[in-house]
Amino acid sequence: FVLIRFFGDFQLEKKVKAEYTKNERIRSNIVITLTVDTIEKYEATHHIQKEV
Repeated sequence: FVLIRFFGDFQLEKKVKAEYTKNERIRSNIVITLTVDTIEKYEATHHIQKEV
């Protein structure tokens, strides 16, 4: 499974989790810990807009 730790941003968590789980090869015991900086970089890379 993929466990993604955020700071209460569940909408972004769902989007990131969906992106990661598209790849079956990495759907294993992975713990992804994202800091705010990492989230911003991910958003920029994957063109994800935060829902406010």
